[in-house]
Amino acid sequence: MQKDKLIRLIKDYPYDDTNKAMTLLFLQNHDNFWSRNNLYVQITASCWVINKSKHMALMTHHKKLNKWFQLGGHIEAEDK
Repeated sequence: MQKDKLIRLIKDYPYDDTNKAMTLLFLQNHDNFWSRNNLYVQITASCWVINKSKHMALMTHHKKLNKWFQLGGHIEAEDK
């Protein structure tokens, strides 16, 4: 995802809080926001997929951690 598009999406998010302000500041100061080589922090994404009656959720099993998580992950270099 292009940096300017991500900044616009975050600015358009309807809530203002400390996390939003800190994320925007981070994006303005780091061109490699997507990279695993950025030792400060990385932008990742996740989501919850829930059925209509809201009693089941789709999750994925993390083999290394042996835990269940919501879907998500890192931005890969070819996706930026």
